[in-house]
Amino acid sequence: MPKRLLIVDDEKAFTLALRRRLELSGYEVEEASGGSDVFRRLLQRPFDLVILDYMMPDIRGNKVCEIVRSEARFKDLPIIIVTAYHNQDEATLKSYGATEVLYKPVAVEELLALIDKHLHQ
Repeated sequence: MPKRLLIVDDEKAFTLALRRRLELSGYEVEEASGGSDVFRRLLQRPFDLVILDYMMPDIRGNKVCEIVRSEARFKDLPIIIVTAYHNQDEATLKSYGATEVLYKPVAVEELLALIDKHLHQ
């Protein structure tokens, strides 16, 4: 059974391109356009990993991480924060609960390597 990924990003073109690439790599992918939708989706269906944009119009990625991590059943869920804001410190984002941090523009091969690392440990 393929691993299930949730992409959370308000940039539709980025999400669509990333979804296509991940599906070609054998993953089952769902999308959410904002942070407020993440927790509800996680409660509805299990996901193996979340790719989360930092800057979204409703809730920032660091806050989404805090909310997700507040639920014990999601403490080990890998969350990769993706951000165009290079001034965001990786250690700070990880302190909110991010497993990994990538800066846009994202090198898809690097993202795939991180996904593989966390799903096949």
